[in-house]
Amino acid sequence: MISELVSFFHEKAILIIDDDYTSALLLSEYLYDLNAIIITADSCQKATDIFLRNPEIALVLMDIRLTDGCGIELTKSMKKDRPDVIIIAQSALIIDESMRDLNNTNFDSFLSKPISQTELVKTIYAEVINSKSNK
Repeated sequence: MISELVSFFHEKAILIIDDDYTSALLLSEYLYDLNAIIITADSCQKATDIFLRNPEIALVLMDIRLTDGCGIELTKSMKKDRPDVIIIAQSALIIDESMRDLNNTNFDSFLSKPISQTELVKTIYAEVINSKSNK
């Protein structure tokens, strides 16, 4: 699984959007073995700027609630620009069942915090395999 992800992320980047520094750092450490370029942003504005300037971003880990906006709206904007990018929502909030219906949010997947490294890697792997089969 890891070797397939390393191959997929060769010369690609992962954007972690989280306004909690500790959470972003932990996710970065979890993803270290993938040998991807890891980019972090702590706001919607920074994330938008980074996303538009970096076409090599293949995966976004999106916190739903950010200090300057909503991860759901940011996801809609990103998917409009790049429908192929994989976006995985992550949140510590209690999410109601309508939020878990990913068809309504444009997220490819959803993870509840706290997130384990195993859970994160398995979710990314599933989404990478899914994206390859949809091409």
